Amino acid sequence: MRFLGASVGAQRTQLVAFFLRYKNERMRHKMQRFAAFCMRFCVCCALRRRRSTQQRKCERSLKDQVLSALAFIAACFIDSGLVSYFSTSPQLSDRTQFPSFFRTVPSDAFQSLGLAQMVKHFGWTWVGLIAPDNDYGQEGIKVMKQEITRSGACLAFTQYITSDVIYKNIQDIAKIVKMSTAKVVVVFSTDIYLILLLEEILVQNVSGKIFVASEGWSISNVLSVDRYSSILLGTIGFAFHSSTLNGFQEYLNNINPNNIPGVQWAKIFWGEAFGCSFAIKDNASGYNNESKLCTGFEDLSDIHNLYNDASNLRTSFNVYSAVHVIAKALGDLMLGNECNGPFSGGKCTDLKMFKPWQLLYYLKKVRVSFSNMKELFFNENGDPPAMYDIVNWQRHPDGSVAQVKVGSYDTVVGCNDSFTINASLVWWQHGSHEFLTFECMEDGES
Repeated sequence: MRFLGASVGAQRTQLVAFFLRYKNERMRHKMQRFAAFCMRFCVCCALRRRRSTQQRKCERSLKDQVLSALAFIAACFIDSGLVSYFSTSPQLSDRTQFPSFFRTVPSDAFQSLGLAQMVKHFGWTWVGLIAPDNDYGQEGIKVMKQEITRSGACLAFTQYITSDVIYKNIQDIAKIVKMSTAKVVVVFSTDIYLILLLEEILVQNVSGKIFVASEGWSISNVLSVDRYSSILLGTIGFAFHSSTLNGFQEYLNNINPNNIPGVQWAKIFWGEAFGCSFAIKDNASGYNNESKLCTGFEDLSDIHNLYNDASNLRTSFNVYSAVHVIAKALGDLMLGNECNGPFSGGKCTDLKMFKPWQLLYYLKKVRVSFSNMKELFFNENGDPPAMYDIVNWQRHPDGSVAQVKVGSYDTVVGCNDSFTINASLVWWQHGSHEFLTFECMEDGES
C-alpha cells in the first residue's frame, strides 16, 4: 500500500514541510503528539527485524497506527485539500476519514475490477491468485476474487506471500504454482515481493505459466532482466496511463551540471551518462586519472536512456496533473472574485487573503483538459477517472525485455467500451499472437 509519496525520502520531505508550515502554538502541540507517535511507529518497524512478543504486538496494531497517522495529517489539511500523485489505497476514498483528500492516480479498487475484466475478456476461467500478505494485496485480491467468480470463472488457488523477513512460504507457493493445472496466474503485488518468488520458481523449474501483472510490478525495471525472461515473457498487465508533455523532452536535454541545483548529483549522473569524469580539485595536477574529462556541455540529445525518454511518462504526468489541478482551482477562485461567487451572503474573496476552505470548494469541482484529449476531475470520493495502459512483456530485437502498450482500460467511456486491446500486438510466452483459454478443473477452491 502506498501513501502520500513514492518513497520514504519523499514522505520525510513532506513531513518536514508540514512542520515548517504550522508553527502556531495549537498546531505545535498537536505536532508534538504526532512526533511522539512517529517515534513509536519507527520503533515498531525496527522491531519487525526480530521475532518477539513485542514485534507481534506491533504488527497487530500496525494497520490502525498507519491509518491514524494519515487521518491526522489529512485533518490538518481538512480545509484546504491535499492532492496526491502516487497514493492508490482504496481506504483513502473514505470521506469520513479523509474528507479533503484528492489524487491524480486511480484507486486500486478500479484496478482490481479491470484485471478481473481482462481475465474474463480472454476467456480464462481457471486461474490462480498471488498477493503479499498486507493491505495492498488483501484488498486487491478480495475485489478480484468476487469479480472473477461472479463471471463464472474458477480459482485454482489463492496464496499470500508472508511479509516477515525470511518469506518462509515462498517455496510452498512456488510448488503450488508448479503443481497446479492453472496456466494463468494473477499476481497483485509490488516487485519487491516477487524477486524471491521468481528465484524459487527458477529453482523449481516452473514453466508454461501466463502471468497477469498489477500496476505495482507491470513495468518494473528490476524484473525486466534476462534472468527472469523465461518466466515473465508474455506477461500482460495494468500500468498507470502514459502520456507526453509538450516541451519536456527539450527541457531535459537542455540541462547541464552548470545550470541546475544539486551539482554533485548532476556530476555523478553526467559521468555515468557520458563515460567521463570531472576534474578533482584536491589533485595536485588539478585532474583525475581518467582519460576522458567531462566538460559539462556534452549534448544529452546524443544519448538515449531512461532519464531523457519522455515518450511514455507515467508518474511524471501524474505530478504534472496534480500541479495543474491546483492551478486550475486557484484560477477558478480568481474568476469567482466578483462578489457573486458560491459563498454565502455574496461574500467576496480576497485573493491575497483567501480562506483554505474556499480553495477546497473549487478543488471539488475542478475540471482540467490536457493536450492528450483527456479530462481530469474528481468524483465524490476525490478519485479521478480510472485510466490504465495494458502492457505486454516482449523481447526486443536487441534482446532486451520491454513492456509494450497493447490496449487500455478507461472507465470514462462506459462499461461496455472501457476495456480495449489489440490482440495482434500481444505476444504470448509460447511465441504466438493466439491466446489460449483454460477451463475450470475439479481441484480448485471451494
